Amino acid sequence: MVVFGRARLRRVAVFVALGALVAGCTAVSDGFESGDLRGWAAEHNVQVRNDVAHAGSYAADVDATTGPAWAARPLTKASSTVTLSAAVRLVTAPDTAHAALLSVQSDRGAPIDELAVDAQRQLLVHDDATGVETPTTAVLALGRWYDIELDTIMSGGAGVLGVKVDGAQVLQSSNVDLGTAPAGWIQIGDRATNVHWHATFDDVTFGFTEDGPSVQPQFPIRAAFYYPWFPESWTQGGVYPFTNYNPTLGFYSSRDLATVQSHIRSMKYGGIRAGIASWWGRTHWTNTAIPTLLQAARNEGGDFRWALYYEAEGNPIAPGPNPSSADIASDLTYIWQNYAQDDMYLKVDGRPVVFAYGDEADTTSGCAMAQRWVDARNAAPGNFYIVLKVFPQYATCPAQPDNWHQYAPANATDNQGTHSFTISPGFWLKNSPVRLARDPTRWAQNVAQMRASNANFELVTTFNEWGEGTAVESAAEWASPSGEGTYLDSLHAALFENSG
Repeated sequence: MVVFGRARLRRVAVFVALGALVAGCTAVSDGFESGDLRGWAAEHNVQVRNDVAHAGSYAADVDATTGPAWAARPLTKASSTVTLSAAVRLVTAPDTAHAALLSVQSDRGAPIDELAVDAQRQLLVHDDATGVETPTTAVLALGRWYDIELDTIMSGGAGVLGVKVDGAQVLQSSNVDLGTAPAGWIQIGDRATNVHWHATFDDVTFGFTEDGPSVQPQFPIRAAFYYPWFPESWTQGGVYPFTNYNPTLGFYSSRDLATVQSHIRSMKYGGIRAGIASWWGRTHWTNTAIPTLLQAARNEGGDFRWALYYEAEGNPIAPGPNPSSADIASDLTYIWQNYAQDDMYLKVDGRPVVFAYGDEADTTSGCAMAQRWVDARNAAPGNFYIVLKVFPQYATCPAQPDNWHQYAPANATDNQGTHSFTISPGFWLKNSPVRLARDPTRWAQNVAQMRASNANFELVTTFNEWGEGTAVESAAEWASPSGEGTYLDSLHAALFENSG
């Protein structure tokens, strides 16, 4: 067992006992002492406050009096066994039905079971596979802190459910049908829109067995275009440094593990869960950086993913600018054999994701490109999830990839409906006029638009394309007290909705 954070010894002992049932147990604890919700992949109406803590200085206030309130985070790998606990203080009881306090969800985000409280403040367990609700003997008093725990073992019709309150067993059920999907997410709070309640959470701790595949981000996936081409690209056309700005980390190497880990921490701070790494082919220096990116994600907790941006489509590099379907299939095969089967590689429904650039100006050539990619996907192993760059009337093409995106960072925003919504902080190519001036106020508005878009992919152009001046990575020109810079601060504030 590996324990991270401020897990209490009493709770860790519970994980040891649970871990004895199966091989391998990992425990993670979050007392919200960072002062925010970093580590949580998604949330709504949850604030980290410094005046309501059970232990330490901070706690998460989950206020559903005016709408749903919840926060969710993924496990690193799918699991058959999860124990989830928290210190909880009920402020107001649900006005109708019941509200979930703790819940375990599948690797696709579907509910498995919930520890809930009803209008009479009684704890109950809801089995989402069967719809059965089982009351416990525990009733919570308003305004008092309780240590509550939900133990879940998925084993088809032979599952096990257990509930503890302040260390005392208040429910134990065996031979429970919890379905067949493995667990992949945990959640505090409830996404229901028809129930109103309020509670405070602290010391959220979860233990799980890593006996399944890696857990991937769910839509909407927030990702940033990332450029692993340094230090070579600090010099372009004989100009050094080829940028108008001064990165906080200096003129670094993309193959330096510590640097990439710092980048991943910064992206996670901004709510970004995946990087789309510019890939110029198997003989280019960007290819030599990919193993470092994957290892860095592993070192940073295993909850960040990488996809590749296939640059040979639309660029004058081999086999582009118009690679044949055979050329693309060959490259996809290489990516599959070397990178895409890694747990840190981004997948949608188990399919590795590849974004592809493109420079098609008309529908005819664009549809031909789409056909080449569909044919290549069908010929290569891995059943890749292909996201192509848009062109005029792309939706009319007979051959359709799996999704679409736009890469046009001289535009502040780009909206492709449910496919993608892209935002850019600015565009100022070295030795060229400014094409999109930086404006933090406009950027904050664009972030809010992106969040409200309901698009599958929420995309940032870019994290670190310094030559074109589109980076959101911290720089001297927009440094901030957080150390992450103004643009990541805005992403952080809007995507996590925290207050101190």
